[in-house]
Amino acid sequence: SALEGYQGDVANVANDKSTSQQECGLKLASKVEKSDKCFTFSVGEVVEDEITKVFLFSSHPSGMSLFSLRNATREFVLTQRARGRTYNMSPTATIDFHSELGFFVWGTNKFYLLDPTNVSSARYLNVDDQRLAKHFQFERKKKVQPLASFEWIEGLKKVLCFNRYALIVDEEGFACEDEPSIKWKLKGQG
Repeated sequence: SALEGYQGDVANVANDKSTSQQECGLKLASKVEKSDKCFTFSVGEVVEDEITKVFLFSSHPSGMSLFSLRNATREFVLTQRARGRTYNMSPTATIDFHSELGFFVWGTNKFYLLDPTNVSSARYLNVDDQRLAKHFQFERKKKVQPLASFEWIEGLKKVLCFNRYALIVDEEGFACEDEPSIKWKLKGQG
């Protein structure tokens, strides 16, 4: 497969002082494009100081990668690579770009936000919200798994879909109504 030896290639390229960050990013972006081991990816645009920036955020067996588009060459260049428990604990189920937030929303065992302009990541749901207590209990027991996230038509509300239900939250990660907002009812269940 195209990503066999991906980790080795990353290390070799990163340790080769004659290879520029751009060359490193182009090599990795090529592998992302051809890979059957890319779990998921999303592309989004952020307008900052009247300049449009395009980002690609992808998930792989070895972690996650953020690329930015260089307008002059029309090529994606590696901006940041992340490894560790949060980034490859379990396969990333979803990466979605939310234009209202200007962030990527991604989920492994929990939903997280990634601000591509300053490459900062944080948990999305607000742990101080008492209306989410039942959800956090399910999370601790590993009974919920993120599936997808959507922007809600009304303002900055988001729908975070899990395997058991969906939550409607605001841009700060607070529940907009009592949890769960939407329950899935499968055929054959009472």
